[in-house]
Amino acid sequence: MIKQYYELKSLKEEAEEMLENLRISSEKLAGELKEPQEQLDAAAVQLKALRERKEELARELQRLDSKIGESKRRVQNLKSECSDTQSRTRKILDELAVSYGDKKNEVLGLREENESLRKKIQDLEN
Repeated sequence: MIKQYYELKSLKEEAEEMLENLRISSEKLAGELKEPQEQLDAAAVQLKALRERKEELARELQRLDSKIGESKRRVQNLKSECSDTQSRTRKILDELAVSYGDKKNEVLGLREENESLRKKIQDLEN
């Protein structure tokens, strides 16, 4: 009976030691698991921030794309207006050139007529 008592006592001490080792191992494992979980949590926060930034950039890209489209339409309108203005300017310059030629011919004719009249006046005076 004493032998059984010591065997039970020894088994109890061994079980307590095993429980203590198990508790220590559990704490160690919990500590080791805590760090990866913190890293996962930090990565999740970063991922959320990146997704929000991506959405923000997508909205900005859409806004800029819209502005580019509007700028292209404005440039096209300006090109069209410039072309129209150039056409009108060419037409006006052509009309002015014709008018200048007509006026030049008229002035030459008037000069000739003036000289002719001066000669007649001189001839009459002489």
